[in-house]
Amino acid sequence: MRPLFARPGALDAIAGAIWIFDLDGVVVDVRKTYRRSYVEGLVRHLKVDCGLRVARGGTFTLEDAHRLKGHVAFNAPEHVAAFFLRASLAAAERHSGRTLDGTTCGLGEWIASALASGRLSQWRDALVADLDPAARARVDAREDLRAALACCHEVYAGSADVARIYGDVPRFDLPGLWRKDRLLLDQAIARDDPRVGVYTGRTCIEARWLMERFAMLRSVPEHALACTTKGAWKPDPEPLAALRQALGGGPLVYFGDLEADRQAALELREREPEERTMLVQIVERRAAPRWPEADVVALRPADALGASALRVV
Repeated sequence: MRPLFARPGALDAIAGAIWIFDLDGVVVDVRKTYRRSYVEGLVRHLKVDCGLRVARGGTFTLEDAHRLKGHVAFNAPEHVAAFFLRASLAAAERHSGRTLDGTTCGLGEWIASALASGRLSQWRDALVADLDPAARARVDAREDLRAALACCHEVYAGSADVARIYGDVPRFDLPGLWRKDRLLLDQAIARDDPRVGVYTGRTCIEARWLMERFAMLRSVPEHALACTTKGAWKPDPEPLAALRQALGGGPLVYFGDLEADRQAALELREREPEERTMLVQIVERRAAPRWPEADVVALRPADALGASALRVV
């Protein structure tokens, strides 16, 4: 298929450049499976491990989790465990999703009101204090975090044992929602040119497990993988600059789908104006908003790569 948009000469330039891929939303769409895994996993944890009454599904989304994750009030693991893994669902059930001023709304708006109020720490502490004291004291916060994540892993990857899933020999024979991921990159295509890398918000072990599913990515060397385990956090352009250097320098194209991907590429353009940095925006649908700075807009990465640059393995 052809891309939805391409600047003159962009496709030829991309064919001979360094290719750097984001993973989620670019080579695989995990939004639906991840959301379901988090919701089902957290509900299972809250019910079974914590003994709390929780309504199943609906009120909590992965987007809600991302809005809280990394916020200054929730950086410590015990805060994430005590609030994100327990209070968000349990308190939403008991309070019917009240905002700080007492009005009723969904949990997403409830979170937004707390963020806007500037009193997020106070809100968090009040919710945690409202949990049943026996339940609150029963599970150590860090153990609670591990137990909850294990439930999410079991739903998504088919096992609560992370080492079993992501070990030296990645497992792809386990039942789980990962089998329903929507693949955006053909698993059988590869590139003769070895200058391929990855810049992702995943940990290295999770990234490797996902990359193993694609012929083009499974042989990416360690020095060509930028991930959170190595301190690579978007939209920092430094990991992209390091990947360019590690792969021999020259023109680079970054395949992304989120605003953080766009910012990283644009900052790299400003930082290294003597080197060409191209941006391919992967969109979910044809009518999606397009980045004005994008060299190519496409529904799938292969639409921007060109058949002459690819081979089937």
